[in-house]
Order: sequence, then C-alpha cells, then structure tokens
Amino acid sequence: AICVSVGIGIAASSRGMDDLERAIRIVFSQDPAISVAVRNEATSVCDAIKNRPDCPRFCWEQFKLRTCLEVKFWCLQVLLAALPRSSIEDRADIRVGVLAWLRDIIPSASEDVIVRNKVALVYVALLKCDFPVDWPTAWADLVALLDSGPNLTDMFLRILVTFD
Repeated sequence: AICVSVGIGIAASSRGMDDLERAIRIVFSQDPAISVAVRNEATSVCDAIKNRPDCPRFCWEQFKLRTCLEVKFWCLQVLLAALPRSSIEDRADIRVGVLAWLRDIIPSASEDVIVRNKVALVYVALLKCDFPVDWPTAWADLVALLDSGPNLTDMFLRILVTFD
C-alpha cells in the first residue's frame, strides 16, 4: 500500500485514508519528495479505477462518500470522461443520483465551487448523451428543483452557462 507524506507532514496511512484517497492525493501533489516509484504506483491505482467496467457508478458512489476535495474532484473528472462510453442503464442511474444529490444535498451544503462546476459539467454531459431521446424530462427535472433555495438556483445557472 502507498504510504507517504502528502504535503502535511503526517504519514497518510496514519490519517485513516485508504489506497484510493492516498493515490489521488499523490497524483495531485506537487511535493518533490514523492518518488517516481510511488507516483507511478499511485497512477496505477487511479488507472485501475478508470478501467473498471463499473467505473461511472463507482466514481459517483465515491464522490458521494468522500470529503476530500481532491478525491471528489477526481471522481467527477473520471465520471465525466467515462459517461460518453457508458451504457444507457449506467447513465440513467447516474442521472437519478445527480438529481437526488441536487435535491437532497446541495440545498443545505456549502460545496466547493470546483465541485459545483464539475457536477454542472456532469449534468450537461448527461444531457448531451441522453436528451431528448433517453431523457426527455431533463430540463423539467432540473427546473422542478428550483424551489429548493438559492444553492439550486446557483447550480441551475452553472448548468446553463456550461450548456451554452
């Protein structure tokens, strides 16, 4: 398992991080003390996730479970790249998950701007893949959430700007 300092002076394994979180933090780290071998191992862990048949679902689930900004960002980035080649069933499950996240989490959460932007990109990618044939209610689903408060209005505007 990967066990190095991740720019905070404390061994990652002692902070309760798993291999995925350590690997992503290493990949994002600019710390010159991280050896090439460790960086390559971290990249291999991340690449293995990208090559999983259930990559989109796995990344969405990890995004929802994680608190580390780098991990959330990485999961959304990988999900975004995987969506065009995903099955319609996987995309439908991701759509349900994104709408639930928008409905249940975002009204009361103060999610980082880069996460909000990435979720907007994911929503637009789903629109591009599935609207109107496989997801004719995409815009109505989003508009229906607008009564949930200013955070949803913010997300709606991010999606519109991204779609443009």
